[in-house]
Amino acid sequence: MVSVAFVGRWRDDVQRRWRSARQRRHWLDHAAVAWGRFTGMHGPHFAAAITYFSFLALFPLLLLVVSVLGFVLRHNPHLLRTLLDNVAANVPGDFGRTLEDTINAAIDARAGVGVLGLIGLVLTGLGWIGNLRAAIIAMWDVTPPERNFVQAKLANLAVLVGLGLGSIVSIGLTVVGTAFTGQILRAAAIDDVPGVHVLVKIFGIVLAMVGDALIFAWLLVRLPGVGTPARLVLRGALLAAVGFEILKIVGAYYIARVTDSPTVGIFGSVIGVLVWIYLVARYLLYCAAWTATATATATATATATTAARPAPPAVVDPEPVVEQPRETPTSWILTPVGIAVALFGAGAAAGAGLVARLRSRSPAASRARRSHRR
Repeated sequence: MVSVAFVGRWRDDVQRRWRSARQRRHWLDHAAVAWGRFTGMHGPHFAAAITYFSFLALFPLLLLVVSVLGFVLRHNPHLLRTLLDNVAANVPGDFGRTLEDTINAAIDARAGVGVLGLIGLVLTGLGWIGNLRAAIIAMWDVTPPERNFVQAKLANLAVLVGLGLGSIVSIGLTVVGTAFTGQILRAAAIDDVPGVHVLVKIFGIVLAMVGDALIFAWLLVRLPGVGTPARLVLRGALLAAVGFEILKIVGAYYIARVTDSPTVGIFGSVIGVLVWIYLVARYLLYCAAWTATATATATATATATTAARPAPPAVVDPEPVVEQPRETPTSWILTPVGIAVALFGAGAAAGAGLVARLRSRSPAASRARRSHRR
């Protein structure tokens, strides 16, 4: 039987090794300090609140998607007929007929469903942005700006719209880079270049990850309204973007496994989505705490260095010059709208260059050059 003294010695040894590892490795100490800030500032509670409003926002978002699909199907009878035929073939019986009636009802009431979904999405989205802002401000341990009720709601609405645009561009790049690879390559006449399919898919994923990093940089720094060195912002945003991509892959696998589990039944997908949103919220807030900790450490180091230097001799200026504050014309770039525009432009330019390069190396282009020389 294990004695109490042995357990105590083992615990002391583990603690000593942990302290020694933190002293030798700065990144490990930084991660531990950030975790302490995350838990000390009630990060798990904020993550639960963000998860609640995120899950509520899914239902009006689905209504809005149904409304958009209703408008699309209304003007595409062939696509509607194909969808109904697939439903009848794959879901026979009364449930299949119920689905067909539901689709037709959604098409007939597409305008009302869209308005209802948009109103619900705005209301739940404002609550989501409000909790997200409060959580990130808590991770930074700063005083929030004073706003009245109307100003706070308008500010949250602007953030919601901007994040929506940035997310649409990021998701669109991922979809285009993964789902429409064949169509893009055939249109550019480079479908026969070896390895080009894998290259275009990787390019789309990397470009989407860059967009995620820019959005996370705005969320981690500009949303709470703090100032921090650009290199620390970039490191925190990359940490968030890479972790988010990993969570997306793990989440897709987890939700698929939970949905197929006979134990949880029809609630499997709901439970899987809730768990995934909670993990993403926790990780995002931890990245905010990590960035805030790095900024505090850099500020303390700079202050100590300045204090150690000898003070320069005082110079009396008889006519002090008061500098007027200058506006930074590029401040709009680090916003969701600016990110969407810049990312789309960069993707278009890089994609055009890649296509031109690949077309010049394709077998068809090589044959054309040889025939021209002859």
